[in-house]
Amino acid sequence: MIKKILALLLLVLPLCMQAQFGTGKWVIHPRYAINAAQNVIDAGDKVYFLVSNCLYSLDKATKVITNHNKATDLNDVLITGIYYNYDKHYLVVTYDDSNIDIIKSDGTVLNLPAVKDVVLAVTSKSITDVSFAPGKMYVSTLYGWLQFNDNDFSVAKSAVWKRPVHAIAEVGKFLFINLYANFYYAPLSDDPMTPADFKTAYIAEGKYIPIDANSFFLKKAGSLDRVSFSENSDGSLFFTINTAVGATATNVQRTPSGFIANFFSTNAASCYYYTFDTQGLNGVKTSGGQALYSCDPQGDGTMWNASAQGLSSSADPATHYKPNAVEISGVPFWMTYNTANGKLYLTSTADYIPLDKLSSAYYNAYPEVCIYNGSTWESHNPQGTAKSNIYGAVIAPGDKTNTYWTTTRLGLVYKIVDDVVKNAFTSTSAMAGWVARRPCLQFDDMGNLWVMSTSMSTTATVKVLPAAKVNSANIAASDWKIYNIPHLADVNDFKRSSLAVAKGSNIKVGTNGCYNQPLVFWKNNDNNVTDGQCDYRVFSALTDQNGKSFTNWTYNHALVADSTGNVVYGSTIGLVMFNPADAFAADKPFTVTQLDELSGIEVTTIAVDKQNRKWVGTIGSGIYLVSPDCKTVLKHFTTDNSPLSSNEIYYLCCNTSNNSVFIVTPSSIMQYYADYTESASSYSNVYAYPNPVRPDFTGLITITGLMENSTVVIKDANGKIVKQLTSTGGMATWDGCDSNGERLPTGSYAVYAAQGAASLPAKPCTKVMIIK
Repeated sequence: MIKKILALLLLVLPLCMQAQFGTGKWVIHPRYAINAAQNVIDAGDKVYFLVSNCLYSLDKATKVITNHNKATDLNDVLITGIYYNYDKHYLVVTYDDSNIDIIKSDGTVLNLPAVKDVVLAVTSKSITDVSFAPGKMYVSTLYGWLQFNDNDFSVAKSAVWKRPVHAIAEVGKFLFINLYANFYYAPLSDDPMTPADFKTAYIAEGKYIPIDANSFFLKKAGSLDRVSFSENSDGSLFFTINTAVGATATNVQRTPSGFIANFFSTNAASCYYYTFDTQGLNGVKTSGGQALYSCDPQGDGTMWNASAQGLSSSADPATHYKPNAVEISGVPFWMTYNTANGKLYLTSTADYIPLDKLSSAYYNAYPEVCIYNGSTWESHNPQGTAKSNIYGAVIAPGDKTNTYWTTTRLGLVYKIVDDVVKNAFTSTSAMAGWVARRPCLQFDDMGNLWVMSTSMSTTATVKVLPAAKVNSANIAASDWKIYNIPHLADVNDFKRSSLAVAKGSNIKVGTNGCYNQPLVFWKNNDNNVTDGQCDYRVFSALTDQNGKSFTNWTYNHALVADSTGNVVYGSTIGLVMFNPADAFAADKPFTVTQLDELSGIEVTTIAVDKQNRKWVGTIGSGIYLVSPDCKTVLKHFTTDNSPLSSNEIYYLCCNTSNNSVFIVTPSSIMQYYADYTESASSYSNVYAYPNPVRPDFTGLITITGLMENSTVVIKDANGKIVKQLTSTGGMATWDGCDSNGERLPTGSYAVYAAQGAASLPAKPCTKVMIIK
């Protein structure tokens, strides 16, 4: 009977695994860097604010902030603008790919792909502006313009001119249009549809904000003008132009008493706003700090503003409503997950690696660090650093404190404790001989800290700080041991150097990442790190399991150790995996496992999850999830089948606590829960798989059918608690170990579950049989 049950389980197991790969949940972590503030709109019961291309709304009644994104309610990713119709009470959201969403007053979202779906050979379809008139919504684009009927949002008119229209608006009886950087107009009664239907006004280009039937604000580069006009006997218009403010306005909005014009700058001292009366006259300047202001024109005059502290109102200026978001104003890039304290460290970067596209403004910026504890983002910018951005963080094995090590573009190595630099090692001290190139760091299994630099010195390319000195309060230059390992030095550029330390063997694999550079393997004699002696191997070409050559890479981007002693390597020509110990074997040739499906695809970043699966980021093909043996693609995510904002992946980092992966792209920070299922309404259908757990099974045991936010407690046959878990959605995963990480012996283990802090039931939800 037992054999029949086991046979049935073996048949069911592949189906369970397939279902597991079919699950998943995307989370978009928004950004809130006030220097990238774009717009604030007081819409009556809500305040919408767009910062860092991320859209938020504050419900004035409940004081709840909502982040609107593709993983929640929107239909696209990179938001470029928001516009509000106060007569019909809907928000227009525009995207970088010309898509449009309408958020109605009841919260429903309607997608308008009319602009995005226009088929054009060359001309860009980017949306340049949105304006409103009674019953109408105008959208100007770089190929022409559209008019929507805003009763049902059908397209009433579509003018495909294949010419750039930068603004369009109705003012009184006329339609004004900014075409080819010139000012044109036509009577609405003429039903103008072609450029020939418009007359030239010979006024500088800009965007139009109607004041009344015969005047409007012209928002243009360098000034905000008030323009009034009258009609001549021949039907032409006579314009009177007065400069209201001699600066470039960020936006102009109506208020109950007239208008407000924001003049926002990344320099806080240069930020202010102007208020005008209902005729657009009598401007008054107010220095409001680095913030954007808005006031509901149908409201009581209360002003709302978005600043670095969050959203606040003039009625209660001391109270701020701040989104839970990443506050890095530079370029978020590097990530490290500390398994000991369950925190993710996200840092800015000095370089867009591997393409080196950033300006010197990022090279010379102070480092920015955000830490995520699983629910909240907090800014932890380190104090005492030089004005040089950093390259990620490495954390000593088992260290639960807020301590990490990092390096800078200037060649410095920092030890940072509780957001303060405790030790700085420079080219004039411990890092003598090194120049302004990126050193990379890695701890080995014994807690020794290895530092490799593409240094000018070829006799000090690698240094190591023994584990006994890592936590010392006073670390001397002499505490660092020097290794002269050839083929690591190169000062031609700032490409991404990489260093991996294989689990178990502690063999190091490094590359300076520069043009056509080799992989270098080295191992210490008897793991002695104090004598400076090692054996090394150099490979400029590799051979895979089928005898196929893996060579002629341009740049090496990633070297990552997995949990079984292998190293995964990504370059401009694909992905391979190898056991570095084989490089030193005298009795067999050194071969690697090449994943043919990624042949020729540029791999930029690699992360290894708790199941030893490989997450692989690329320069233009999105993300691949690869099997532990690096022979099979399990999943492939792109912008076409996921909320990914870009197929260019900067960095990946696995959260081994909940089996999720963090993703950084040029425009977003995301998280994907690979093994997520929707939560259940009760515990009546909880089950675990695989079950029984065979001796050769090394993956995670999945417990599914759970309610949201479940506390899962696992007990042995004696009723002793051996493990406690928290569900992600309707699922929790368990490695089959106790709280000390020890594999549990053969036996039946009871699974209890309750929501949050509720008491556990008397009977278990399910049981798991482990066979050791």
